[in-house]
Amino acid sequence: MSSIIPYEHHRKTFDKIIDRSMDMVAQDGQNINANAKRAIGKHEFSALLSIFPVLKHLNACKAEFDEQLTGTAPSTRHKLPDLMRTLQQTGSNALDEFFEIVKNDPDKSNMPKDGTVHELTSNAVIFLENLQEFIDTTSSMLSTQKDAILSRGNEDTAKKKLVAAYIAKVLGALGLNLDQKAKTYNDQYLGAIFLLNNYHYLLKSLQRSGLIQLVMCSNPDVESHYEQIIKDQKAKTYNDQYLGAIFLLNNYHYLLKSLQRSGLIQLVMCSNPDVESHYEQIIKDQKVEYTKSWSRVITQIHEANRPYVLERDAGGKLKDRERQHIKDKFKGFNTELEDLFKVQKCYAVPDEQLRAMLREENKVTVINAYRTFMERYSGTNFTKNPEKYIKYQPEQVGGMIDRFFDVTA
Repeated sequence: MSSIIPYEHHRKTFDKIIDRSMDMVAQDGQNINANAKRAIGKHEFSALLSIFPVLKHLNACKAEFDEQLTGTAPSTRHKLPDLMRTLQQTGSNALDEFFEIVKNDPDKSNMPKDGTVHELTSNAVIFLENLQEFIDTTSSMLSTQKDAILSRGNEDTAKKKLVAAYIAKVLGALGLNLDQKAKTYNDQYLGAIFLLNNYHYLLKSLQRSGLIQLVMCSNPDVESHYEQIIKDQKAKTYNDQYLGAIFLLNNYHYLLKSLQRSGLIQLVMCSNPDVESHYEQIIKDQKVEYTKSWSRVITQIHEANRPYVLERDAGGKLKDRERQHIKDKFKGFNTELEDLFKVQKCYAVPDEQLRAMLREENKVTVINAYRTFMERYSGTNFTKNPEKYIKYQPEQVGGMIDRFFDVTA
């Protein structure tokens, strides 16, 4: 070109040569942007993914373009940066709108009848997984948002943290939405199955895709958080709330003892110093929850609000209503104890130490109260057939409790 066109006209001539090509590039980019915006307006967020590779390529080429276009007219030089800003803004708006849709998705009328994974969950996971391939592009979109905070330090790490924070925010919104959706089920156990399915799918998808590692840049506890939710929902799937408590008690007791026995607890405490006390508190809470299963038995022999002096007639005999009250109390105690025995002998508590501890605590809960009740009423001649009502001595009650958690009993 130097032998044909004087040097001082090189840039102007080059400008004219590439003008049409630059217009075509810009127009193609605008078409992609317009198509994506239309689709996003219909909440078809997968269309946003068409912008990512374009913007990623333009970012990679920008330095070379800037060098080649040095000296050309401003209108030529600005075409590529303007297109990039347009695509970036469309992407930024779409990411923000996607979060709002996940957070506020109102569709509670089209809930899966069998409690399977909701479409919102699968769509959100598919979309978020695609962001992994475009960390730089996504971070550049997010950095334009007013609440974006780019952390200091290594640039690549800062970009990852920005994207991780966005994904964590979306996952948090998804969790809240799923919790609300689960409440629309008339069957609370189907609601628990729904949450169990969705959180299990969510966790396994994050682990399989490797996205969990990215999210942990923003929330190091995300994996254990989802695992905890899954355990809690498994417990809620039991129709028997006390069996749910036994389930959690067994699992957390096993987990804590295994960590302590292996010495792994010391390693975990380097990251979470409260992990041991946390598990101990959960075990304590589940014991309290399980102990409530005895409330109907205890209620039968609880006499705190009754006067100690029994009403008698002129001949010194118990009045009919007093005799009937005592009969009802013994009968109620027998029935509730036998029903509880039938149910809880089928409960499994594999750990011998925990099993023995629960049995002893059950005895403390019941036997002393029952012994006091018997001492008060057994000698009052409330019936001509005491064996019909006083079916168990305190020692026999203890023997029954020793057969709890034993299906062969």
